[in-house]
Amino acid sequence: MKNIIKIISVPYIMVFSALSSMAADATVSSSGNWSDASTWDGSAPGTSVDTLNFVSSGLQLTVDSNASAQQILLFEDDGYANNASIYINDGVAFNIGGISPTIKGADNPIPSDGNWKTTLTFEGPGTLNISLPQSSYFSYGKYIFNSNVVNDGPTNLSLQLSNATMDVNGTWTGNQTIDMFANSVLNVNGSMSVYNLKGWAQCNINVNAGGTLNIQKNPNYSWATGMYGRIGTVNGNLIVDSGAENSERYSLRLGCDDNNRWDGKWTIGSTGTIKVMSYSKYYFQVRNTALTINSAAKSIYSNNTILFGGFSANASGGAIIDTSVVFNTSSPFTVSSANQADSSFAIGLVNASGKKAASQVKFTLNADNSFGEIEFFQANADVANTLQTDSVLTIAANGHLVNIGKLALEGADYSTLAEDHTYLKLQALTDWTIQIANIETINTELVFEDDSYEVYKTNNIKFSTLDDVDEYFDAYIVKDKMDENGYFINTSSAVPEASTYAAIMGAVALAVALYRKRSR
Repeated sequence: MKNIIKIISVPYIMVFSALSSMAADATVSSSGNWSDASTWDGSAPGTSVDTLNFVSSGLQLTVDSNASAQQILLFEDDGYANNASIYINDGVAFNIGGISPTIKGADNPIPSDGNWKTTLTFEGPGTLNISLPQSSYFSYGKYIFNSNVVNDGPTNLSLQLSNATMDVNGTWTGNQTIDMFANSVLNVNGSMSVYNLKGWAQCNINVNAGGTLNIQKNPNYSWATGMYGRIGTVNGNLIVDSGAENSERYSLRLGCDDNNRWDGKWTIGSTGTIKVMSYSKYYFQVRNTALTINSAAKSIYSNNTILFGGFSANASGGAIIDTSVVFNTSSPFTVSSANQADSSFAIGLVNASGKKAASQVKFTLNADNSFGEIEFFQANADVANTLQTDSVLTIAANGHLVNIGKLALEGADYSTLAEDHTYLKLQALTDWTIQIANIETINTELVFEDDSYEVYKTNNIKFSTLDDVDEYFDAYIVKDKMDENGYFINTSSAVPEASTYAAIMGAVALAVALYRKRSR
């Protein structure tokens, strides 16, 4: 059906372009068919109009044969049209685009609870063809797409939302960029495919239950594929296929752009899934945002290392939050074919030039979670507006099991960092729930050893038994010589005395047994 539509619409667009200078404005005065003269204020306009006006509320225009409008306006000087609709009959293509703005409602302040003064609904079994010969925008209103949409203008143009809400309930097939500006909302309830989706400033992107948003590979510009947004929810399916390396250093970015001053907020719901085909490391980014994960195990997939981090301040000097992630479920991430317990994550920042810098990130665990490798970036004086210390991950375990396969300092000279570098902080821990399989990059000092156990002091890992405190103590890690599962971190005493080592060893034995039981 889509191929047939394109065969019809392409020559139609050529005719539309040739006749656009001869087309006139037309005003819908009563509900009815496009071909019926009684529908219009004046005579029927023919198949092509410059500006299609709705000036009365509750009108429905039925497009009963192929037709086009360069622009749709839903207001007049002394009022506005509310709840207008355009019904497209089966086998019919309705073409819009050519003048900017393409659709414009009544200028009005930001609506309360999304109640725009102006609403326009596209419905019916036919096809809406948004063919933009230039970048254009929808503004000041709510636009509901119940009909199928083909958005097939040139790939280097964008459809911009400005002070607008757009609900995609049908199938949207597009090859352009969707740019969302202030006070704009995109709700994907059906199926939507585009090359780029960029959420600038204060806007919301919502992939609702049953909906699928597919950021598809661009065959013409392999680098020009991706999505980012400040605020959003994923309760449906979000798919990003970035193709080759992306010059903007993201495939999917949940959170703010480098120069935005606003805090981000994202939620992955219980039915939400994310799949990112990112062909370079760190292009799936969670940055400058608060992310809450309620989704199932293995619901968030990336084929490359996932990056958590962001700026401490933006280019305009506004402060923004460090990234925080709340895990309300166990093991939601999968990297490549590995489970989360074997997957790779990075703490830091990659800017548009590919330079790495440090960030502060916090994981709050409300369920057991294990991580494969966690990589920490160092501070980089060449990267502006970043924290000029080394990356730090704080884990508030809240009594839940934490297993870390490896801690690594990316590109670090460990001998120079060993004395004063702290890159893992642990909060609100039940004793002996943290396990690290590999401590090669941690500066340790052996303080006790017997036939069964080794106890090391490290100032690279700090701990507190309280939430959100400023004072952290050096951690002590314990190795059971008969156990190959790695090292356990002691949080029962800040500075163990010789007389307490026996108690520590007993706690280790209990911890190992508990860990094995919970890991089954």
